[in-house]
Amino acid sequence: MRQGWIGALVLVAVSARAGLFKCEHPDGSISYQQTACRGESRGDVVEVDTRTPSGEPLGSTRDYSVASQLKSMQAQQADERKDREARRQRALKQTRT
Repeated sequence: MRQGWIGALVLVAVSARAGLFKCEHPDGSISYQQTACRGESRGDVVEVDTRTPSGEPLGSTRDYSVASQLKSMQAQQADERKDREARRQRALKQTRT
């Protein structure tokens, strides 16, 4: 009975880790998969950095929805339009003087 509980705990711990595995197959090919390597394949767990580009942990409160990205892009485009218009106005002033 005790061995059964230990085996169950090991299975839970392994499944909770859910990593990425790099497997080298007997023919020399390499594959990356979410499950452990099987058969004659050799492999290791690959640690994956899941932080966002800004260094925030994945699953942070930042909104990555399409709507949020669209708003961000629209704001950036509006800023670029303002910059272009300001440059155009400066160029017009310089040609008048």
